[in-house]
Amino acid sequence: MIGKTQNNQYYFRASHYDENTGKRIRKYQGGFKTKKEAKLAEQIFLSELTQNSTPHMTLQDVAYDYLQHRLPYIEQTSHMNNKRLLDTYILPHFKNKPIDQISKLDCRRFIDKMANLDRSTKTKNDIITLMKAAFSHAEQYFDLENNPARQLKRLPKTLDDSKQSSIWTVEDFNLFISYFNLKDAEDHRWATFYSLAFWTGMRRGELLGLTFEDLDIVNKQISITKSVSQKRTGQAVYVKSPKTSSSIRKVSLDDKTLDMLKTEYLLQSQKKGFKPTQFIFSRTDSPNIPFADTTIENKKRKIIRNFNLKYIRFHDFRHSHASILIGNGVDIVSVSARLGHSSVDMTLKVYTHLLPSAERKALVTINTLR
Repeated sequence: MIGKTQNNQYYFRASHYDENTGKRIRKYQGGFKTKKEAKLAEQIFLSELTQNSTPHMTLQDVAYDYLQHRLPYIEQTSHMNNKRLLDTYILPHFKNKPIDQISKLDCRRFIDKMANLDRSTKTKNDIITLMKAAFSHAEQYFDLENNPARQLKRLPKTLDDSKQSSIWTVEDFNLFISYFNLKDAEDHRWATFYSLAFWTGMRRGELLGLTFEDLDIVNKQISITKSVSQKRTGQAVYVKSPKTSSSIRKVSLDDKTLDMLKTEYLLQSQKKGFKPTQFIFSRTDSPNIPFADTTIENKKRKIIRNFNLKYIRFHDFRHSHASILIGNGVDIVSVSARLGHSSVDMTLKVYTHLLPSAERKALVTINTLR
């Protein structure tokens, strides 16, 4: 406020609450000849306080605010993954250093550290992208004057990133699935789960989200309209929309896989309390809780060791399905639609390097033309 003393001089009395420190700063200054001079001095004081509020903020303060800001725009699982990357890799490096004191050299040293991290290049670049986004957020919303992360670049792919993904042949999978006794109800359910993964190329979350309402026996297909995530520690199963709008699709089923699903329906529908809305691949005594990710992985590893098979990730069931289809002449447009990709270009980008048989066919064609 602006006031006037008894000797006809002006003063200002100002108060500012610093949200970063939780302290209130008060100031009184007098001796101004005019009201305009007092008002200008007050504005300068408040402006300096606002500008100096950024040094009290750490990267953690800004980054957490960025995560909260992004929450309405991304999936919950993406939010949790970003928080994990932030807490595990970024914040421990910068500790509690005020954000305006983080230099370009600090950021470059962080990149050097990331380059030597024993993680995939994709993970490293996800970390770098997240850090850049936090600094940009500080620049946009907290008036950070100099953004030290502006010049940071993503790391280039290495030779290891370009290696072919592991895939199984039909013979490999048949050996894997022979481990299960199809006359045993529990074994039958697991055999159906892995068979559906291999012969449809569905993502794990899509498989776990399937209910018996999604099964269309007449048209021999299954509808994919949702996905399940179990990555939120200590929280319930999270049912969400599929990865993209293109992921919402109907997938045709081969006769053997359809028969397995029919049998699964008969087995489960005979149980007390059965509902078509329950998960197809649920835990034995909990029809509303799907298979656990850790159980899926542990069972797969056990069978692989039992038969001395080449190790593959669960996602490689999807790779195997795509490579088998394209390698046997199925056109890329059909494969792309079956996998639920957003574009044919994406299918080519992901799976072309998995198809040595297609490459040999191309060579045979060239030799014939020459």
